Amino acid sequence: MLNHKSRILRFIVWLEVQMDRTILVIAHEETETMQVFVVYFERDIEDDRLRNLHVKNCEYKYYFLTH
Repeated sequence: MLNHKSRILRFIVWLEVQMDRTILVIAHEETETMQVFVVYFERDIEDDRLRNLHVKNCEYKYYFLTH
């Protein structure tokens, strides 16, 4: 899980330097990918609680990146 988490964090850093103003990221239901996004942008979630974090099917979230 930690290797996957580091890959997603690098992806978020890459997204932050893109010139696009709107980016759509799609992931499968309850994947570790969305868990990492939630932790990164919503903060205050410890790694040990990460596995119990669930994102519903068809759920969407808005996050804002600063350039």
